[in-house]
Amino acid sequence: LQLVDLASTKPGTSSAPFTINAHQSDVACVSLNQPGTVVASASQKGTLIRLFDTQSKEKLVELRRGTDPATLYCINFSHDSSFLCASSDKGTVHIFALKDTRLNRRSAHLRRWNLPQICLHS
Repeated sequence: LQLVDLASTKPGTSSAPFTINAHQSDVACVSLNQPGTVVASASQKGTLIRLFDTQSKEKLVELRRGTDPATLYCINFSHDSSFLCASSDKGTVHIFALKDTRLNRRSAHLRRWNLPQICLHS
């Protein structure tokens, strides 16, 4: 990923982008949270979503969508950056809790209710 802070550039000048080596393979999806402090990316393999701090470039968290490769259609932050949603060609939507990542486990209630089309990770 290459990022440029457009707020700090002056008219008529250019800024060099900084690079985040997010994945070993090509990036398929990218999303920026509302304040622009966190960027999320998913590779073409579609199994991992990684979140990075846009200022420090440090990896904040790695989220697992699944073990089977998938084509991710989109990843989006909730307005307050508490959750991240990912949709794929597997016919599922994954919702990850970002404030408390310990909540990101498959719910036994979902398995009991047999709801295969949505995976709530909170």
